Amino acid sequence: MDDVLNDIEKHGAPDDSLGHRLQGWRRIWCAVVVTTLLTVPAPLSARETVDRIVAYVNEDIIVLSELEDEIAPYAERVRQLGYDTEKQNEMLFKLREDMLGRLVEQKLTDQEIKKAGITIGEEEIDQNVERLKQANQMTEEMLAEALKKQGMSLEDYRERIKEQILRSRLVTREVKSKIVVTDEDIKAYYDTHPEEFQGEVIVHLRHLTYSISSGTSQGQKDAARWEMAGMLEDVEGGTPFQEIEERFNAQGNGRRGGDLGEFKQQTLSPLIQQAITGLKVGSVTDLLETDQGFQIFYLQDVKKEGGKTVEDASAAISEKIYKQRVDERFMKWIENLKKTSHIKIVL
Repeated sequence: MDDVLNDIEKHGAPDDSLGHRLQGWRRIWCAVVVTTLLTVPAPLSARETVDRIVAYVNEDIIVLSELEDEIAPYAERVRQLGYDTEKQNEMLFKLREDMLGRLVEQKLTDQEIKKAGITIGEEEIDQNVERLKQANQMTEEMLAEALKKQGMSLEDYRERIKEQILRSRLVTREVKSKIVVTDEDIKAYYDTHPEEFQGEVIVHLRHLTYSISSGTSQGQKDAARWEMAGMLEDVEGGTPFQEIEERFNAQGNGRRGGDLGEFKQQTLSPLIQQAITGLKVGSVTDLLETDQGFQIFYLQDVKKEGGKTVEDASAAISEKIYKQRVDERFMKWIENLKKTSHIKIVL
């Protein structure tokens, strides 16, 4: 049900400073940070929406105007994406379905807030508003005027802040507080995701290259291949690579050899990366046919840069595991709420 919102977010979604529109309830665990003004749709009177019930959630209801308020900014963005009429209508239909699902989840969480007796004082809301004003260098009058232009009063905005903080506290109580990340969890993640922590592999290469032009005959290519195969045998037989380079270069006529320098392994062509993978320092690749001609590479040195030990990466890994588990546990929690609630959709 989130496909449409993901598509909208990828192309650029309406501004939503409180996060619950753009991120959805799957990410409610994020800290409440009020930094920008909330974009809201035009007042209901301007859109002449006729209210009717679209869903029952236990003792509460959701009316059409609530749903339209949530949909409006995203629906406009859908229309700006340039899809054909059929695709646009399909996206708008899924958008309504998705948004209604989110409103149902909000009603359920609000009911749980009341049951748990979670409250917030006006002082805390004042502090959030002050942080917003300071971050945007605004006075109270400037904030009120900016909100007015978007169809929202300061009291409306304070109520949105209150709702978000209460919902975040509920999730902390029901989900976050029950999650523990152990040292064993961190070590297991580190061991199973080496690509995230090994840093960049730097390889120092030397080479022998026999250049082949587009006009080279098959007989000449075969002769070049045979000569390069002989060079490979000499190296594998113990002749120093640099000695072979000198002999090879002396013959000229498209033959080149020498020090190529250092490269980040991931910047090399897939063919060369594969050829040097697992190669020991002081060893050579098999004979390769590349866009340069016939080539042999000698691995002179390998080093790593920017790698992290498990101790260095511990904090980042812990945070990543924690967020994943919060997300998973929240979804299970909300699904259990739905199973034990009376929900009827009449859209």
